[in-house]
Amino acid sequence: MKKITQKITNSIWRSCLVAMTLLFSLTINSQDLAMQGIGDYNVGGAGFGGNDGKFIHLVANADIADLSMYSMKLYSNANTSSNSTFTFEAGTSASAGDHILVARSISALTAYMDYAVFDQSIESSFPNWNGDDSVELYMNDELIETYGSVGTDGTGQAWEYLDSWAYKVNGAWTYGGVNCTDASTTSATSDCPYPYLYEAAGCDYTLSMVDSYGDGWNGASLEILADGVSVGTYSNTSAAGAGEAQTVAVALSEGQVITSVWSSGSYDSEISYTLSNSFGEVVVSSNAAAFAEFT
Repeated sequence: MKKITQKITNSIWRSCLVAMTLLFSLTINSQDLAMQGIGDYNVGGAGFGGNDGKFIHLVANADIADLSMYSMKLYSNANTSSNSTFTFEAGTSASAGDHILVARSISALTAYMDYAVFDQSIESSFPNWNGDDSVELYMNDELIETYGSVGTDGTGQAWEYLDSWAYKVNGAWTYGGVNCTDASTTSATSDCPYPYLYEAAGCDYTLSMVDSYGDGWNGASLEILADGVSVGTYSNTSAAGAGEAQTVAVALSEGQVITSVWSSGSYDSEISYTLSNSFGEVVVSSNAAAFAEFT
């Protein structure tokens, strides 16, 4: 059980994000466009330059006919005067729920993370921060949101995102951890996969069911539940040979509490199974029994 628990703990971060949440954003009422994430990836491992992994991620909370009413300002090196401004092109629109990526290099972000999950992608020199700089979002020149703290060097601050990212969950900022993308070739293989990629796609687990005799689980089954709701009930059938794994995909989502119910059959001593996350890491390894709860 100790081994199983350790594997679950080690995989939580890499599979579906469980991160410390810290609120560091100023918002005014309900805004139609909001910051969702900011990044300073180290994409050197993917063969790109030092500035190519910088981006900001925005989300439209309502239909927006003309995004040009929105702009952003960058404050580098603890300056209180903006040194860079970005404004959407006139006539650019967004639909409610759209996720918008403004990236230093689309080719780098395409290689490092599948930016196709974003509804709009814009290449711009605006993302030019060092992972410790502040950004403001404006609507018609009115400040509506701030990431970081203007006039403060973010080095050593809770909101620092050097070679990392910050991402908003339920209105609170979460953090990948400084330097967490170093030496990685993709977001998925880093120590801190970008959360939205897995929110958008969900978390695909693989259940591998084995019967050592090869005649199925003889009435035994495993039910998997997410937040107390059954995802499905699974059993090895005689279609799988002796010791051969029969696999099935299990769709789970970020933040869900995953539990199980075991129903015994005639020959439980022949039964074993594993549950692997979307990175192929085994998070559960068990004989004929329910597995330990995980998130």
